[in-house]
Amino acid sequence: MNEPLRVLVLEDCAVAGELVKQELAAAGLHVVTERVDSQKAFAHALEDFAPDVVLSGCCRTHFDATAALDVWRTLRPAVPFILVADELDEGALVRCLRAGAADVVLKRRPTHLVSAVEAALEVRRPLRALSRRQVQVLRFISQGRSTREIARQLALSPKTVETHRANLMSRLGVHHVAGLVRYAVRVGLSDPET
Repeated sequence: MNEPLRVLVLEDCAVAGELVKQELAAAGLHVVTERVDSQKAFAHALEDFAPDVVLSGCCRTHFDATAALDVWRTLRPAVPFILVADELDEGALVRCLRAGAADVVLKRRPTHLVSAVEAALEVRRPLRALSRRQVQVLRFISQGRSTREIARQLALSPKTVETHRANLMSRLGVHHVAGLVRYAVRVGLSDPET
């Protein structure tokens, strides 16, 4: 039997969290969920629950989606982050996607949730095989940093950075740095300010 899909639900409403679980199960996905409703619980669950995907409510009183994306990007950027929102203005949508959200699904269209989860998992599958250090190097490459800058920032030798770059190209199936940058942008690893 396949391992269950581990879904971390960031939502202050327990009923909404349960509806997400039911929607995924109704589509035939074997899921295990954990619902959290605070920044501290979210950070803890990212480490300890080790989710395969994060589903986040967007409008939160003390901990909004943008703050959640910041925590996620620091702790588990290889895990797809999908916003599940009541409504979302265009500016908020653009900010969240630039910050790395894999997709946005409106609560009134829950049937789109399953396809969003499946698509996000597929795109990020190669990323999940990378070490934390390789993800850091990939992020810096996507920001246009030189080998020396990356080495200095991560306290590595330039040769080690070059080895990481070569291994990244091999694992991601690209032949040029431009391919690494495209992939990093596609999965939300590039700095949202660049």
